[in-house]
Amino acid sequence: MSTTESTSVYRSGGGQKSGPTTIFTGLIALALIGIAVALFSLASQAKYGNCVAAQSAKYPAIGVSAFNTKTTGPIKVAYDAERRKAVDAC
Repeated sequence: MSTTESTSVYRSGGGQKSGPTTIFTGLIALALIGIAVALFSLASQAKYGNCVAAQSAKYPAIGVSAFNTKTTGPIKVAYDAERRKAVDAC
């Protein structure tokens, strides 16, 4: 003769995960978040570097003399202000 109490199975914990499994899952989640942040940072640095390179190619640094003689006086850089403005816009 079987009763309902002897045939039913009671489980304790209500479906909760054990301690090491929860910790492992948390570490995996943190690692994935860290990877996502690193990839975002690398992408933004690459975008900024490409912008700076494009502006430097558009406005090259060319040394020009303020004088028209063989002796070089104070040298200024052509396109310096334009390149600075363009890089600041990146």
